Amino acid sequence: MPKLETIRAAALREYEKDAADDSVSFPYSPARAVRALAARKGYPTVASLRSIVDPIYFRENGARAPFPASASKGGASLGRAIRARRAKGGTLGRWESLASAASVALGRTVSVPATKALAERAGVDLATSYVGRGTKARLAESVRADDAAALADAAAAE
Repeated sequence: MPKLETIRAAALREYEKDAADDSVSFPYSPARAVRALAARKGYPTVASLRSIVDPIYFRENGARAPFPASASKGGASLGRAIRARRAKGGTLGRWESLASAASVALGRTVSVPATKALAERAGVDLATSYVGRGTKARLAESVRADDAAALADAAAAE
């Protein structure tokens, strides 16, 4: 099996292939790259590659989709830009993409936890904010169950 850095470099090369291919639309999905790398001899499975390739694609997408110039002031203006993009959904709304776009805006590295903190200060409810695939319905169900439990507790306290 190749080293982790070798796989990451190959994933970045696959991203560049997508960027150079006029038939592939931005923001780029990591699905094709994951399948292409999994087909290589000695490489991990599709399931294993997702955790390596996906963050690379999301970071690159964010770096190539900068926030408005006003976000470069940082603070509240950056938080508003993060909140707005997160609300739109899609891969550009993923935390890795948002952190990368924030890094470009500020000219320094911004971590995912720092991005989440900025989003929360800008009014994003981290407990209910979701961008991705597969679990949004379950998240909504769990939030409704938590809300129902809180209402029941409040009614019982009266």
